[in-house]
Amino acid sequence: MAKGFRLIDGARGAGCGFLSDAEIDAFLSGTLDAERATAFSEHQSRGCRPCSVFGADMQAFRSVIEDGVQGAERRDFDSRAASQRAELKRELERSATPRRRRVVPTWVLGAAAMVAIVGFVSLQLLDPGATAPSVTLPGGEAYTFEAPAAPPLVRDGGLFARGRNAFADGDYAKAAAAFEKVDESDPLYSDAAFYAGVSHLLNDNDPPAVERLTLARELAIADGLSGNEAAYYLSLAQIELGNHERARELLRGIDGGPNAANAARLLQLLGR
Repeated sequence: MAKGFRLIDGARGAGCGFLSDAEIDAFLSGTLDAERATAFSEHQSRGCRPCSVFGADMQAFRSVIEDGVQGAERRDFDSRAASQRAELKRELERSATPRRRRVVPTWVLGAAAMVAIVGFVSLQLLDPGATAPSVTLPGGEAYTFEAPAAPPLVRDGGLFARGRNAFADGDYAKAAAAFEKVDESDPLYSDAAFYAGVSHLLNDNDPPAVERLTLARELAIADGLSGNEAAYYLSLAQIELGNHERARELLRGIDGGPNAANAARLLQLLGR
């Protein structure tokens, strides 16, 4: 069974390679050494997405091995049913709780709306994060760009989740620090290096942005991916440092991805 599972996941093995093939067999059979099992759990909690997904898959696979398909399906059904019953109970309790209704004067609503509008306008005018990020081209023109979306939250805890939440909130200094720590603990995790680099770029900290994004691009290429996204944001950091020829080289190599059109436009603005 274990060999079949690895065959489905790919010849290179599952997860990031933290567990060897022999340890994967031991994990599936429930005989993995306690020290290694604890180390693997801690490794997942530090935010390794491949191993987090792999760990969940292995738990499900072990359930099928131990209980059979019907037993595993029954356990999943019972778990979901219990969750739904608990949610229904909470909803009924909330509905049964008496609430005192109070009519809010119209002038209060109007004042609240005015405060909200003034606050929003002030935020747009005063908050630097409210404007789109940009880099300065050789002629002094500002080139605006969009930051990538925050990474999906694989686990509820851990450094990666902390970095992800800070990135989503626009706290790029905090995000960079968290992603840097993930990158230090798992140097082969390209997502951590990528988001650390982008966070530095958005925080106007260009030298470490170049370092992290260069690593992210190399890791992506080593994994058989294009590295186009890392190359695009790396080119922006190089422009900020005045390395325009290096930026052109990176942009010329982008042959796809969500920022391919932006890369072509930026290359044209830089002068091919």
